[in-house]
Amino acid sequence: MIEIHSSASVASTARLGEGTVVGPFSVVEEGVILGSNNQMGPYVVIHKGTTMGSNNLLRVGAVVGGTSQDKKARDDEGRLWVGDDNVIGEYVTLHRGTEHGGGITKIGSRGVIGTFTHVGHDVEIQDDVILGPLNAISGHVTLQRGVRTGAHVGIHQFVRMGAWSEAGNCTGHGKDVPPFCLATGSVADQVCLREDLSEVLKLDERRIQGLKAAFQVMIRTQSFTRMLEELERLEKTEEVREILSFLREEGHRFPERKRGILRRAAA
Repeated sequence: MIEIHSSASVASTARLGEGTVVGPFSVVEEGVILGSNNQMGPYVVIHKGTTMGSNNLLRVGAVVGGTSQDKKARDDEGRLWVGDDNVIGEYVTLHRGTEHGGGITKIGSRGVIGTFTHVGHDVEIQDDVILGPLNAISGHVTLQRGVRTGAHVGIHQFVRMGAWSEAGNCTGHGKDVPPFCLATGSVADQVCLREDLSEVLKLDERRIQGLKAAFQVMIRTQSFTRMLEELERLEKTEEVREILSFLREEGHRFPERKRGILRRAAA
């Protein structure tokens, strides 16, 4: 069954999966594709160009798939793709991609996007990402799997946050954050390893020690080339490979707009 409140507006060309609920005064525009068991609270808007998987919860006032705030963008361009099992909080805004930025904004699965958070155009958010409330995620940002942010976090255009990295509360980010690191400072200027990695990733002692060794190499070696050489000499655990891949900027989505990598150790 599909449940559509009498006050809601659903375009005739929208495709809604079984078990979907459209709440009071919500709007689903033409061409939207929704999987099964999506739950929309009151005053939710899903714009054209949006494709969403299954089992997503959209709380009151979320606006999904709006036109990019880039002045060059046309209203008819770009797409938004959302995976499965996400919680999209109150008054969240997710914007479609732009022609000059790849054309698509991607949100993975099993994520949480906190109240009043903005996700800009051409952003890629991978699986298992948790964004706190009142975040501002600028266009072209990449958040790799497992990223976590606190409240009141701002991330500059083209910045990357590596897998399982974390942004502290009230931080502004203008440089890339390496995997597994916590970035702190009102303008984030220092990093340390996340303290909860053992619990979150179920790492054994060997892998924890390998990660600590890699972090020490990363922060103490000024020469970038020498740092990579020293990391290559370490045992290639999954975490060390992840760090090496990130530092080499492998698969960087916007190589012409690199922001630099934050490597200063926290005091």
